[in-house]
Amino acid sequence: MNKYILHDLQFDFVYLAYLTRLGLKPLSRWELPLKSKEVEFLEKLNLHTAFATRRLLNGSTTTELLFAGSDAPLDIYLQHFENTTIDKSAKSQQIEGYLFGYPYCCVEAYARNGYQKNSVEREDQKILFHWVCPDCLITPLLLPEYQRIYQICKQDFRNNDISILEKPNNVPWQHYAKVGVTAVAALTLFTAGAASHILAAPNASTVDDLHQIQLPTDVDADQDLLMNDEEKYINYDASNAD
Repeated sequence: MNKYILHDLQFDFVYLAYLTRLGLKPLSRWELPLKSKEVEFLEKLNLHTAFATRRLLNGSTTTELLFAGSDAPLDIYLQHFENTTIDKSAKSQQIEGYLFGYPYCCVEAYARNGYQKNSVEREDQKILFHWVCPDCLITPLLLPEYQRIYQICKQDFRNNDISILEKPNNVPWQHYAKVGVTAVAALTLFTAGAASHILAAPNASTVDDLHQIQLPTDVDADQDLLMNDEEKYINYDASNAD
């Protein structure tokens, strides 16, 4: 399979699958016409898959292919969007943003103001799946990983091989702790507990500084913008503000 399947797939689909396979994106979605080879490829990468039926404004339906490193983000997405009409409301964009692993500030800025001028190089913006907000603090921490995985994907297409299979499935938390604890916060928003707390938080969309994520005390006991579980992963004390 390794020696032929890549050239039968679209580059963007493979790149998206690689980002998900290595844990940079908790959940991904593919909306273009599907064939069995896409699902076969995702299974080859040991990714979990699901299908969501969505309604279009004209009354017809479409099928979305979802894939993730675990079932949790798939279940959350289906709970919110299965058999619903596709819309671009701020709420829908916020939920999708959390599940797709986009920085909170970028999700909020886009939901409020759409595309805004940013300082990201055009070539870098092209390999991201979210529009970077002005003065974003999180995307620069994530960008080197996007660039690295993008280059791996390009090399695999040249060789028509799937080298990603030699790498561990979903990069461990400790790796992102090296990149910066802010990146850890951005990447953990997909968990069921975090997503439900943030989506329900009354101040989630009114905080003045979009680069700060306000969480309730049962999620962030010391109110230092690191969730209790995140502090455990990087050996910090959840009762002591960092």
